[in-house]
Amino acid sequence: MIKIGGLLESLLQLKYISRNYDSANKTEFEIKCITFIEVDVTKCNLCGECEKICVTNSMKINNEALEIDKSCILCGLCILVCPRNAIAMKEIHKQGRKDERFV
Repeated sequence: MIKIGGLLESLLQLKYISRNYDSANKTEFEIKCITFIEVDVTKCNLCGECEKICVTNSMKINNEALEIDKSCILCGLCILVCPRNAIAMKEIHKQGRKDERFV
């Protein structure tokens, strides 16, 4: 007899469960998430460290404000180098039916 353990055993159990799942009575839900970079303007002193470290050049200091454009890949380097902890990564979660649109 061959002993199966760990991940393979879990996958085989999952296949068994999904094969016996009654799809006629199911309600599909999914969790939708938006992730973004947020800057606390009360803490930011516009030192430019985040602008220097940004690999996509999506952070710019313009008109005495820090602007982040759409090319940001959410790598988090700016969060690590900020000396005043003014930058944070935030997430908005919404759970709903699969046919709902996320707004």
